[in-house]
Amino acid sequence: MEDLQNAMRVMRTSELSTNAAAIHYAVLRRTLRAYLAENEESKSKLGRKTVLSPQQEKELSKRIIRLSQTGCPITLKVVRMCVFT
Repeated sequence: MEDLQNAMRVMRTSELSTNAAAIHYAVLRRTLRAYLAENEESKSKLGRKTVLSPQQEKELSKRIIRLSQTGCPITLKVVRMCVFT
């Protein structure tokens, strides 16, 4: 496991190619490529782009909580009005 981590570190810093790291650290080339691809995919976000910024989401959640505490029924229509007005 330590060899795999060292090989990944060396590949990320572009000191060695995948093939050279596989030979030097005695780790299968396919294993290195799979780990490298897995880490690159985890950086990208999946799904649709968000409509609201994180700050807007916090404000919306506070508003929804405040409305529910006052007894106002929270419906999809109410949430949409809060978001788009």
